[in-house]
Amino acid sequence: MAPIGPEDAAEYLRTYANAETTRCGLAYYRSLDTDVAANAAYLSGQRLSLPILALGGGKAYGRGGETLSSLQRVGTDVGGGVIEDCGHWMPEEQPGMIADQMLRFFD
Repeated sequence: MAPIGPEDAAEYLRTYANAETTRCGLAYYRSLDTDVAANAAYLSGQRLSLPILALGGGKAYGRGGETLSSLQRVGTDVGGGVIEDCGHWMPEEQPGMIADQMLRFFD
């Protein structure tokens, strides 16, 4: 079973068919170099102290434990782990598990 069903795929297609939506969606990737430099400057003298929930999917393109380990390098209060049987689209693939993790995190 595909993580994105036909109805969801149709909605993504509908919204991304608009050039302005696509431009805004891709702005995240265009700003990566700037974001990396800003994060490095900020983190050069400190680490984030706020609680951070770091979850990665255990399957294709889900990053597995990389999400947790990468955020542990920049934060002092990082928890989370790997959502098994889940890839890149975690809320679509494992909505109940993600909701459970978030509810426990925000409790």
